[in-house]
Parts: sequence; C-alpha cells; structure tokens
Amino acid sequence: MAIIRSKWPDVNIPENLSLTEFVFKNFDIYGNRPAIIDGFSGRFITFAELKDKTRRFSSALAKRGFKKGDVMAMYLPNVVEYPIIFHGAANLGGVVTTLNPQCTREELCRFMKISRANFVVTSPDLAQKAFKSGVLEKVCSVFVIGQSENFESVSSLLADDGTAFPKDVKINPREDVVTLLFSSGTTGASKGVMLTHYNLIAQCRILYGDFNPLEDAGTVINVLPPFHVYGLSVICWSRLHAGRKIVLLRRFDPKVFLQAIQDYKVSF
Repeated sequence: MAIIRSKWPDVNIPENLSLTEFVFKNFDIYGNRPAIIDGFSGRFITFAELKDKTRRFSSALAKRGFKKGDVMAMYLPNVVEYPIIFHGAANLGGVVTTLNPQCTREELCRFMKISRANFVVTSPDLAQKAFKSGVLEKVCSVFVIGQSENFESVSSLLADDGTAFPKDVKINPREDVVTLLFSSGTTGASKGVMLTHYNLIAQCRILYGDFNPLEDAGTVINVLPPFHVYGLSVICWSRLHAGRKIVLLRRFDPKVFLQAIQDYKVSF
C-alpha cells in the first residue's frame, strides 16, 4: 500500500507546556498592546494585564480551595474576562467546562451533573437562573462578573495580591484534561468532550505555524461564543498566542459590527 505524504514538514507540537504556558508564551513581548477589546463599550485588556490578572485570579482561586482536578463551570456570554477565568483555573490544573448561557434548565442541570463542576463563574442574572434550577446546591463557590448581594464578585478575586499562585502544579499535557466542552447534540443529547492541554496546543499549532512575535499580527473580530470550540480555541487561544488583537462582541449587531471593523481596522 502506497503511503502519501504531505509536501509540507510535520507540525512541531511542544509536549512540555501546559495550554496556558503555550498561549501566554510571548505575552511579555506583546506587552501593552491591546489583547481583547469589548466591541460595544471599547473597554480593553492588554497582554500584560491579561497575564497579571490571570495570575491574580489563580492565586485567589487557590485561597478559596480550588485545586488540581477541580472543575470550573463558565456560564457566561462573551466577556473580555473569559481568558482570565479560563486560564486562572487551568493554571491550577483544573478542568474548565464552558456552558451556553442560553441553555435550558434541563440542559444546565445535565451539564452540571456530567461535569461535576464545583466552582461556577457567571453573571448576576444567570446566577439567579442557575440558583432557581437547583444546580448550585452542591457547588463550593459561585463568582459573578458584576455585582450581586448573594455572590462574590470576580473583581474581588482580581484584586488578589497573587501570593498564593502555586509554582509546583504538575501538569501532564498529553494526559491532563483542561476543558470539557459539550457537543451541539446533532445526533442526540449533547455529549461531554474531554480535551487535554496537548489537544488544544496541537490545534493552535496547526492553525499558526512559526511566526515573528515582534510583528503586528492584525485584528480579528469575533461574535462566536467561547463555549464552542471554534470560538474558544480557533479564535481566542490561537489568536492570542500569535499576538492578534481580538474585538469581542456579545451578539451580532450590524451597526456595531461594521463600526468595529472600521474603528479597529479589522483584518480577519
């Protein structure tokens, strides 16, 4: 049997890095360049801030008992804090499950049961929805982006001094699951898909080969939800790794979409 080989060389996929180490690899070079911009408000986070805030968030989570093997459910729309929360948990060897903010009560209960999430980050309105569905009864901690009388705000975690950031978390990129995503349910009920650090790094490397981190990588606009693998990995992780600026929209609004393309010189 003939073996057909590509004319292109094999893709080099690092095996000794966690997903966060890989995505953040050149953040010190990117420095104060905007990393993620809220297309509606104009609020943005630089690469340097993203790295610093992620470290603070990891430290705050560690102080609240989050450890390797714990599961963080991100029940959120498109928000600029998404990478901070995701990698804050991943830094500690945790597993992140990303949930559709428009899922039904039944779907939410099923996803939480399957993932065994014991920490949740959400918005105040979605927190109330989750509370009424009864899925928060066995959850250790619930954090919200914004203010709520009943739940701790993510902003308080981001104010952490970073002293509890662990330096000895052992992550096996090939074996350790970093995220549990749920399929679209085309052929039945949604199924949980376990992806390792290595899985997502491989995807990023296939999309982006070698590049010069000193060059401006352009700007991408994103309306896709990060609870889906395309929005999460293909857009967010690979583009941030390559130093691309991401303009994030919570929903598709034609006027805002076109204005953002014009204002931020979107190239993709």
